[in-house]
Amino acid sequence: MLEALGCEKVFTDYETRRGERPNFRIALDFLRPGDVLVVPATRHLGVDIEMIVLQVEWLRRAGVSVRIGELFVPETPNGDAFSAICREFARLVEPPSESEPTTPAPTRQRGRPQALSAKDLAKARRLLAESTITISDVARALGVSPTTVYRYFPRRAPKPILPRDVPG
Repeated sequence: MLEALGCEKVFTDYETRRGERPNFRIALDFLRPGDVLVVPATRHLGVDIEMIVLQVEWLRRAGVSVRIGELFVPETPNGDAFSAICREFARLVEPPSESEPTTPAPTRQRGRPQALSAKDLAKARRLLAESTITISDVARALGVSPTTVYRYFPRRAPKPILPRDVPG
């Protein structure tokens, strides 16, 4: 079959129990830039899509074209499209090289967002500085519960005891 496609050298392979294909490895070593690797089907390039994509991209970088039976012939629109798709998929599955700058992943915020912003905290401090304002009043002014205000301001100076407050 491969001779009918114009192949000069044919490597016949078999898969061992461990999934090794020694003649495929020999065929890859035999290839030189400008050669065309002809396989009858994509499954002959690898066992999963990631392996196939990486194999095709590695061959392209080595200057070797890939022909998959009658389906993808190099230097045709189908072959060019296949090569372009493999290039893009290879970018996704290959780790970035050291020369390519990696953009840091956005940091993920954990937990619930803060109930009071910096502006709200400043307002609460001003209100609490007045001795006549209670925690409940501050909470009502900020639109939160008194527990939230206590969480941000756990200790408040005790109110001074005035003589009129002492029972007696």
